[in-house]
Amino acid sequence: MGNISVFVLFSHIKKKSFIVFSMFYEEIKTKFLSGEALAPFTYTVYGDGLICVSGYKAVTFYSPTEIKLRIHKGTLAITGEGLKIAEAGGGEIVIKGKISCAQIM
Repeated sequence: MGNISVFVLFSHIKKKSFIVFSMFYEEIKTKFLSGEALAPFTYTVYGDGLICVSGYKAVTFYSPTEIKLRIHKGTLAITGEGLKIAEAGGGEIVIKGKISCAQIM
């Protein structure tokens, strides 16, 4: 009898998980079919010396103290000291230097 209870409990949890996943799947499908991306760009800061940005459109301003990137519906401004574009291409860019701030404007 204990095995049956465990099976019923597991089956109940599995159904709830499926419903949640199904609702999440429908939301994703709706957003992608409407052309609205979930994450049109991302950026990751590693310590204070490296930032990687994916999905940027263009570099709009460049100096050793500030780099501005055009992103989906705005600008990403990166400020610091000794900033350099280490790599760029394919919609991704890596910036090195002493990074003090990354701000979406």
